[in-house]
Amino acid sequence: MSSSPPTRLPSLGAALPIGFASQASAQAPPNGSFVATLGRDTVAFESYTWSGDTLSGTSLTAYPTARVRSYRAVFGTDGRIRNLHLDVGPSGPSSVGFAAPEWGSGRAELGPAGDVQDFDMTGSTTKYLVARVPEVDLAAREKAWAARPQPGSLSPRDTASARIGDATVTVDYGRPSMRGREVFGGIVPWGRVWRTGANAATRLITDHELVIGGQPVPAGTYSLWTIPARDGWTLVINRQHGQWGTEYHPDRDLVRVPLTMTHPDRPVERFTITVADGEAGEGSIAFAWERTRARVEVRTHAEP
Repeated sequence: MSSSPPTRLPSLGAALPIGFASQASAQAPPNGSFVATLGRDTVAFESYTWSGDTLSGTSLTAYPTARVRSYRAVFGTDGRIRNLHLDVGPSGPSSVGFAAPEWGSGRAELGPAGDVQDFDMTGSTTKYLVARVPEVDLAAREKAWAARPQPGSLSPRDTASARIGDATVTVDYGRPSMRGREVFGGIVPWGRVWRTGANAATRLITDHELVIGGQPVPAGTYSLWTIPARDGWTLVINRQHGQWGTEYHPDRDLVRVPLTMTHPDRPVERFTITVADGEAGEGSIAFAWERTRARVEVRTHAEP
């Protein structure tokens, strides 16, 4: 069995893109505060100060536990970060685009003076919406958040496993939640390859050869991806594994198979993968979220 999936340091918060956006106007206010939401949940507050070529700030995040971070970023004339220091505590135009390798792309809306009003990061891997708010008392917020039960990861890691014939079949994946958002056709676009979970790429592990959706899959470890579409889903089994969920290489695909679709009457709040055994070496893998359930048959032998 391969090693555990990779982990990443949490993003620094909302304010780092201000370093890019502030290049658009020398009149932008030197400080401000933001609140970040993920669907209906508040996930972070942040206050920053912009001075010359240096952006300094403090952020308070709620997940997995209440935690304060302070950072200082020095920017070059090209808008790139030349120096970044992070301390992790115990606990022009109307808009500008920005991109970061681990976030993906987003959009910052600017006020008349060039001050950033909000970020729409739903096109990125974080899916946050970030809005400017009046000055935030971070110390009071930290105390309140630290006193409540700690919520844990936004998208906790989980496994689904079953014995199908002679094979032990395991899927390791992250479990994002709806949080009041439109999922398919919303935060998960139609017609694009989706990581089928959150954070590290979803992994399929089998110790015997399988037949998935009629296609042979040798014993081994793979990454699983899907392509959601209005008229049906496609399951992608890829030879690469152990990578972050934004790293997909189609040239390493093993097989692509269609999925059987149903639509539950009640929405599924947290993304769920199920591996089920059946009779005579037959079983299935199913993916459920929102009002969608996609399923594929799994066998340990070819159909006669």
